[in-house]
Amino acid sequence: MLSFQNQASRFQEQILNRFDSRQRDVDSLRQNVDGLKYEVEGIKQDIMGIRTDLATEVQRWDERFFKFSRDTANRANTLIASAVIAATLLTILKN
Repeated sequence: MLSFQNQASRFQEQILNRFDSRQRDVDSLRQNVDGLKYEVEGIKQDIMGIRTDLATEVQRWDERFFKFSRDTANRANTLIASAVIAATLLTILKN
């Protein structure tokens, strides 16, 4: 009977050791998951910052493009007006 109790006690100890080992594994996995959650949140914040920076940069380039377009249109109008004035003056001065 003592032998059976020893075997049962050893079996119970093995089961408890396995359970403790599994519990440590689960705790380790939880810590890893928590760490990954923290890293993912950081990455999400980085992505949101990049999106904001990109939107700002696109807006600046749009403003530059439209300013350049206006300046080019103004230069073209000035050039056309200058050509008309020069042609008119040449016609007046010839006579």
